[in-house]
Amino acid sequence: MTAVEVLLTGGLGNQMFGAAAGVALAERLGCPLEFDLSEFTDLNSRKYQLDFFDYFKNIRVKRQQSSS
Repeated sequence: MTAVEVLLTGGLGNQMFGAAAGVALAERLGCPLEFDLSEFTDLNSRKYQLDFFDYFKNIRVKRQQSSS
């Protein structure tokens, strides 16, 4: 089964918007949701902040850039 993968970037507001869109799409399609956190590197001043919310703690995350 294919998953909905959301590339998160930016500050908390942008992360929340991307996550909400991903949750809605994954629920509509009946498939799992994954967050791609590859944009959050040491070179980027922004940090992933959604782990503060209990709802997002069980969502699978991918932290390394894919080789595409």
